[in-house]
Amino acid sequence: MNKYFRHFVISAMVFIMILTSGILASADSFVCTIDSVRINTQKNTLTVNAAFDAEFVKENRDRDVFVFELMPGERELGELSPRGTLKAENNFKMELAFSKQMIYSSFVIAIKNEDGTFTRISDEKYIENISDIAENTADYPHRSTKKGLCAQIGSDAQYLGSAHTIISVEIEDYISPVQRENTISHTLYGQTFYFYEDKLALLDHRVKAMTEAGMNVYFNIVLGKSENSELDFLYLDRENTSASLFAINTTTVKSARLFIAFCEYMAERYSGENAANGFVPAYILGYEINARGTWNNIGEVSFEEYVNYYESAFRILHSAVKSKYANARVFVSVSNVFNSSEYSTDYGARDLLSAFAGKIQSRGEIDWALAINPYPSDPSNTQFWEDELAIDSIDTKYLTMKNLDVLTDYMSQGELTYGTEVRDIIISEFGINGNIDDAKNSDCQAGAYALAYAIAEQNPYIDAFIYYRHVDHPAEPVQLGLWSSNALSPLVPESKKPIYDIFRNADTSNNALGLDMARAFSGNDIFNKYAGDYKSESKKSITEAVSMLKADIPPAYSENTLFDLTSGEMYGFYPSDSSSFVELRPVNENEYTTMLYSSQKPAFAKAYMGISCSLEDVSLEKAEYISIKFKPVTPNDETLTVMLRLDNYDIPAYSFEGVAQITSNSTAELTFKISDFVKLTDGRADTVKLLYKPGSDSVVSGEYGLWLESVSIHNRTGLSTLLSIIITIVVILVVAAVAVLLIFINVNKTAKNKIKAIVGKTRSRIIGFLKDKKIISRRHKKKKGAKMPQSKSETGSARPLTKNTFQDTGVRIVNGRVMPQKRTQHVQSIKKTETNGDKDDK
Repeated sequence: MNKYFRHFVISAMVFIMILTSGILASADSFVCTIDSVRINTQKNTLTVNAAFDAEFVKENRDRDVFVFELMPGERELGELSPRGTLKAENNFKMELAFSKQMIYSSFVIAIKNEDGTFTRISDEKYIENISDIAENTADYPHRSTKKGLCAQIGSDAQYLGSAHTIISVEIEDYISPVQRENTISHTLYGQTFYFYEDKLALLDHRVKAMTEAGMNVYFNIVLGKSENSELDFLYLDRENTSASLFAINTTTVKSARLFIAFCEYMAERYSGENAANGFVPAYILGYEINARGTWNNIGEVSFEEYVNYYESAFRILHSAVKSKYANARVFVSVSNVFNSSEYSTDYGARDLLSAFAGKIQSRGEIDWALAINPYPSDPSNTQFWEDELAIDSIDTKYLTMKNLDVLTDYMSQGELTYGTEVRDIIISEFGINGNIDDAKNSDCQAGAYALAYAIAEQNPYIDAFIYYRHVDHPAEPVQLGLWSSNALSPLVPESKKPIYDIFRNADTSNNALGLDMARAFSGNDIFNKYAGDYKSESKKSITEAVSMLKADIPPAYSENTLFDLTSGEMYGFYPSDSSSFVELRPVNENEYTTMLYSSQKPAFAKAYMGISCSLEDVSLEKAEYISIKFKPVTPNDETLTVMLRLDNYDIPAYSFEGVAQITSNSTAELTFKISDFVKLTDGRADTVKLLYKPGSDSVVSGEYGLWLESVSIHNRTGLSTLLSIIITIVVILVVAAVAVLLIFINVNKTAKNKIKAIVGKTRSRIIGFLKDKKIISRRHKKKKGAKMPQSKSETGSARPLTKNTFQDTGVRIVNGRVMPQKRTQHVQSIKKTETNGDKDDK
């Protein structure tokens, strides 16, 4: 009995708080309308523009009206001091000093009663241009493909070509109401809040790896179950133990400020100008909020109360994110229930979105976006095109991939657009059932995905199509994964399903097989309806190659070292895929010689793991080959699959994948030809990755690691291939001609005598020239044992002329005679150095 009484009291308190806030009052009852609240250009003031009813101004011309600022959780005006006072007039404008905390505030206009209390005469209005104060004004990162995946294994998601992914961020996992040993502090409004450092470190690693892999990361902000009673104030209702997720309480100052601190800290850490921890451009508040009984539990409240609650929480997240990153996107999440509800606690997404859009517009328009999960009405039905509850009408019960156009047509209506633009829309979650033990069903799953992807790809209003799941979950009644799972180890991949390769190739030129499977299972009529006009434009190109011997590279190519890890520099390498850390370690206990070492932690037996490095400032324009020297470490010697991967994230995107088989625990040097990739990308690559995966079927205990020594490229020389061929031919002809001439001379005595005469005359002329220059006569004075004259050095000091001195000048002494002498090795070395220096100058 006590349980139900508490439930009643909590619900009643929520109702009273919302009622006393005035937000249930109709806008028609107010005599003043706040048209806008905007931050001014200098960002130190904001302007409140309002209009009064003509009759009110006529009757209250000399009466003071007051502007109040309400922070989230603040409801009673009597407890606050007005921010400004003016007389009522037709064109009301008031400037207020602006401070950062005001981005979460709403503003109301009130009049003072005879008893000293205040009565609101306007609805609330929020600042509409918060993004003007953001320091990060970079463009939103548009990806070449809509393909996304709720990734459980980062390296596998990259191999599959995912460009979008969602990370669920549960508030209770990251923020603590009190200081603890493993927390870091964050101060806001003079109050200190605490975050779990170890949880943030894990999140950093995950976000950075996916960001550097060219993925857009979406944070799904939710409040899950928590046994910590210290967080009770965050929940509006804890009585519904069957709920999976809960509504965030923003009706008190204490809870609202903690939520603000959480949103600000996350936005600053992951969406600010410093992307050291990875970059998050988009956020989703809640999960399928129209299914409030299970996924956003708030207790027993009315529909209007529920909309008011969600709007308040949404504005907090939106304001925090947009104040850090001007072009961020913040999404409302809804389920596939559009006009019906299976449970009394659920609402149709259509009614909820309409009410939410109206509330946002009346209180300060912002650019909210939409995330929908258009599963079939029966999630076990692989053939989603047969769903009878999804019809091509605005009155449809369910929105699925079968009738996706109904949603985008609905969102194109004027009352739902942002200005004249259709709001950003993503499919944040969609999965298709496929039982790996049923071959036909597994094939149908693959074909159904190909058809669903074609539907999403053709719809111009869909920005991302994110698939769920990566790996089957044994506890779920459907098997949606690209991988089957191990029955003894839940969520550990066991076998690839046919959908795996169809997913990988869906946005490439190799997508024909998937479309053929879609046609085979859906039939010509259905396929032609949804994908008959589908023009398969490859959004991504994958160039593959096998390794070759470095010795087989033609001599016309020069080797240039990109990264020499023995020099004591890390060059920005980071632990990207199932890697715990990277560091420089000495080799053979020599502190001056290092190599990069990465400690690996396999996600599962056949998962790639390794390291990455940015190539943003590196040009591969002339590169034909790439070589990498490294040593992978495993507990036992075994055969490994190694992949060298280059990625370019332009639109369209390009990847190079060089694959080889090697033995672990020994140093290897792999070389791949990358010229085709270089031509496609004009020599631009964003990242280089070195990955490996064991061939064994299980992960064994022991060390998994990776030593990296160097990465080098082999560039084309300045000579073109044709010119090189011509020069080669000319050299061959010249050598042949000389050989023929020598043979001719040896067999022809007359010619031989003539050649001797010519050589003799030439020699006489040279000797005569040397005598004229007094070179021979001066050097003839040298006698064995005679004292040599002194020569001035460049500094003016005298030094003895020794035998080596003559060698340096290019002459030699034989039987007391000065003879021409070849340069010594020392002089040749100098010559070579000078030549190289000239080349460098050029």
